[in-house]
Amino acid sequence: LESEYDMCISSLDAFKHIPVTHNSITFISEDIQEIKDKSLTRKASDNDIVIDIEGTGKFSTDYNGTHFKHMFTGLNPGHRYIIKFSYNNSVNGEEQIMTFPAVTSCSCNSAGSYSTSDKTGSPKNFQVYQDNGHVMFSFDDASYCEEAYSFTRSDNFIDGESEKSVSFTRDFFFISRDPCDERIEPLTEASDNLVLSKLPVGHAFNYCVRAVNLVHYMDHPQGYVGDETLKSSINSCASHKINWEASINGKITTESNAGSLPIEDVSAMYQLLNKSLVPIDCSGCSGITKTTKGGSFDITFNIDHKDLYEDNEGEYPVNIYFNKTTPSVPKTIEHKFSCNQGKDDCSGEIGTLVYLSHLKFKEPLHVYDDTSVPFSGKVFIGGTAYPGSEGCMISNVKVCLLQERNNGGVLKMNETLVCGETGPDGTYSLPVVIGSRVDYVDLTYHGHEFIPSPESTFESGMVIEEGYYGDNDFVDVEKARVIVEIVGGLCDKRLGRSTVHMKIVGCDWNKVTKPQLVDLETFTQSGPRQIYNSVPAHLLDIQVREIRDRDNGNIEHISNFFQGTQPIVRTIDLRDTNAADVAIEKAEGSENPTNTSKGITEEEELKGDTRNSLETTKKDEEEGMELVRFQYDGTLKLEFKTTGDELACTRDSSKYEGADSLHVLP
Repeated sequence: LESEYDMCISSLDAFKHIPVTHNSITFISEDIQEIKDKSLTRKASDNDIVIDIEGTGKFSTDYNGTHFKHMFTGLNPGHRYIIKFSYNNSVNGEEQIMTFPAVTSCSCNSAGSYSTSDKTGSPKNFQVYQDNGHVMFSFDDASYCEEAYSFTRSDNFIDGESEKSVSFTRDFFFISRDPCDERIEPLTEASDNLVLSKLPVGHAFNYCVRAVNLVHYMDHPQGYVGDETLKSSINSCASHKINWEASINGKITTESNAGSLPIEDVSAMYQLLNKSLVPIDCSGCSGITKTTKGGSFDITFNIDHKDLYEDNEGEYPVNIYFNKTTPSVPKTIEHKFSCNQGKDDCSGEIGTLVYLSHLKFKEPLHVYDDTSVPFSGKVFIGGTAYPGSEGCMISNVKVCLLQERNNGGVLKMNETLVCGETGPDGTYSLPVVIGSRVDYVDLTYHGHEFIPSPESTFESGMVIEEGYYGDNDFVDVEKARVIVEIVGGLCDKRLGRSTVHMKIVGCDWNKVTKPQLVDLETFTQSGPRQIYNSVPAHLLDIQVREIRDRDNGNIEHISNFFQGTQPIVRTIDLRDTNAADVAIEKAEGSENPTNTSKGITEEEELKGDTRNSLETTKKDEEEGMELVRFQYDGTLKLEFKTTGDELACTRDSSKYEGADSLHVLP
């Protein structure tokens, strides 16, 4: 200090008289109105850099009524500047010279520049959170000087500083669109990976972040001499306790034979249990989630509870229940679910258990929806309709629903979805899993042929959804042949023109009633033997209604024989009459195997002999299976007459001495 008017800068209230921002230094005075010979030098590593003040317009003076503000602007943040100028002393008018250093701030908080608050630009609003096995961070950018952010972790936390801090991740380099107030979330690019760090559940750790620049962050704001610099801002810190984390990735579909279709809107209710299978009561330990359109659902645990502390390896059970209802007719459908590859029922209150340990994520769980809707209909015999019925119903028909599947995109194979049988009334109802596709309905009954009835709702390729799948009716169109013989005695004499009646056993079609309300369907047979083709291939009751002579008169005694108080009814089973034909076809297809050692001529002879033998066998079998015989043997009568009173039967009286008459006994 050369005179009593000189000022010691270090004794001034620098925050009051020399406020700084990231790009300005201001000298505030009540007396100094004008400064001259201004010079501004920025500290550099080799030689200080002289700033051209006059040429760039980086200096200005302002008066607010009480103070003069001499402002140097356009400066770089975080650097120490030496300001030198002269001025006239307001007391004695002498020219004085003033020199002082000042460090521009790195902080984005301009208000803080006029106070004792942080000028290093420490990150603001620092938050620590845990998700998916990572401790992650978010904070606000508050620095003009950083090129990256550095993170540390420690066990203890004392007055905002960490003891025994360790770095657990690389620095996070970040170029901000807006140098201030941008929210930064590095996510897993700069996080504490708990799989690697293996931090114990329930322990609290102190996490800190600071802005850094490895080349030059800022000159020390309190250093007026020397080369002291800072490589980072001060820390922003927060404490975090390690939570127990795990998750389940589930999917609910139909089974593979039902198309593996996803099931939407299934409620999955879950509860985390302790090792004694007692529910853990905490926030996040239980809940309800629903499946998406793709049939998937996720259950995530991020829990702070004492039952889980310091047990990173232990497995804890999760109880999961599944529920879904679908409005339908005649009643609401309660969906059924199976787990463990479809082996275990896990519907409703049964549920299933899944075991999880800390950091075990996306544990797979595949659940099948085994919910079925009734696929129903009836099976009846074609051409047997009668009032009140489409025809005679058939019981014990095996009904299977088939789905066509591609094998390697080339070969098509039929996969059986479900099978059942028709009941006594000819109806069937099969539980088919929702999501299945019914391409074919296969009906098996003594090798008969079936087709959909005209009123049937069945269409090939039906995809089963919630709804009504009834009236899938089918008609048995299999026909058979029956041979009817109506003869007199063993000599097969013709009795007359016969009226033959046929009906199906157990069915009201063509039924004989008294009085007869519906006209009967009958056949007229002229000869003793007639073949009837295209009759229903079923159990038939056959009877002879009447016999008429050539004058169309009823031969009563013969008709009464067949239609007395107890009409003669012959029952024949025509369900398997095509068995002989099938057997012959199979035999013809397999006759003379290719490895025969016979020559060509002998082979042809063998073929002919075999064919004749098969035809003979076929004829014998057919006649035995298809023949119905009605035989009238008649009643033996002896008629004789006498002439006058002649009683003598012979002139040889000596032969019958004493005979008065001759008696003839039949």
